[in-house]
Amino acid sequence: MTAAARRKLGSLSTAIDGLEEALNSAGRVELTENERNRRRDLVMSLRSQRENLLQALKRESSRMDRNELMGGSSGGPARETEQTAGLDNAGLLQLQNQIIDQQDKELDQIEESVKGTKHVAIAMGEELDLQAHLLDDLEEEVGVVHSRLGVVTSKIKTIMRQSGECKWWCMVVGLLVVLIILLVILFNTAWK
Repeated sequence: MTAAARRKLGSLSTAIDGLEEALNSAGRVELTENERNRRRDLVMSLRSQRENLLQALKRESSRMDRNELMGGSSGGPARETEQTAGLDNAGLLQLQNQIIDQQDKELDQIEESVKGTKHVAIAMGEELDLQAHLLDDLEEEVGVVHSRLGVVTSKIKTIMRQSGECKWWCMVVGLLVVLIILLVILFNTAWK
């Protein structure tokens, strides 16, 4: 059963790698950045769950090995196993030390995984802080542009109002000029 579970976890790892590769080369399908990040998070979650299953499988395998070594969990007298058959007390002690060393190595691997996860979490936190600062700066610049746009809009309104008044004054002056010309023509024809 353990071997079958390990094979399934290997297949799962291959499938996760395929998903990650497809996501990274998703140039042919347009995805929004939010959707791409959501899918990356899902792939990371799958990878994390696979690692958790693998660790649980290793723990279960170690527990089964320990139970076999100690004669099962029945609490009765210890039974002889293939590993312990023919060993004297020194041999049993050596076998026990080998198993403890193997468990220590597995614990060291788990510790390294936890350290790696810690470093990734720290890097993600720093990236989030940087993004937050960038968003704050962007918000500040948008506020400045908004206030400048308000000033320019009010100036344009003032110019439009003034140009409208100027247009009326030009029409009045133009009509006065036409009126004077007409009066001059009338007086010239009247004196003739």
